[in-house]
Amino acid sequence: MRNNARILTFAMAFVLIATLTGCGGGTGARTTPVPAPAPKPGSSGKMAAGSARLSDADSGRTVELAVGGTLVIDLEENPSTGFTWNVREPIPAALKKKSDTYVSPEDQGLVGAAGRRILTYDVVAAGRGEITITYARSWESVAPAKTFTVTVVAK
Repeated sequence: MRNNARILTFAMAFVLIATLTGCGGGTGARTTPVPAPAPKPGSSGKMAAGSARLSDADSGRTVELAVGGTLVIDLEENPSTGFTWNVREPIPAALKKKSDTYVSPEDQGLVGAAGRRILTYDVVAAGRGEITITYARSWESVAPAKTFTVTVVAK
């Protein structure tokens, strides 16, 4: 009888621990998407005419912009894995870097999930050029895991 009580106690402790640590089933994968950052207060969230907002899916595109417009490139990034986006220099002369920001998913309670790298450029002159951004680990001497390229035509 004493052995049965020990086995029952052990089984109950195991179930309790498994329940508290989340090891009770499912795939273990998070499927919650990281939302795009909210527009700045006072803005509608829409881009002005002659401006563009690009994401991972837009790699390889040609985008037409107007002088005075803005180019925003919004890419998924997970620096907890060592991978970060790096802009290859030079960027087109028609663009001037305005900001480079990382939006952490931890702000939404998603520890270890991918966040967003937001690169913002002002269109300062007419011209044509290509922006290439690579996704790699800085300490590795191998080809990048991903490459984002966009051709910019500023008028």
